[in-house]
Amino acid sequence: MACFSGTRAVLSQTMKKRSANKSKKSKQLESHDGAQIQQALSDVEGLERLQVMQLTMIREIHRQLEELKKKA
Repeated sequence: MACFSGTRAVLSQTMKKRSANKSKKSKQLESHDGAQIQQALSDVEGLERLQVMQLTMIREIHRQLEELKKKA
């Protein structure tokens, strides 16, 4: 599990940076078409959620592998 020991900290830092970046991006993009911006932000948020889900799945697989190693 050592390779995932920092995963939670990295995810926490990423979420903090992401919220700060969203504020900056929102201000920078005010002059552009609102509908396109909303769609782009929605797409990015969807991809970010997918990435978090993938990391969670990887962590779970790793945990299960560790359990199997202990049983073997």
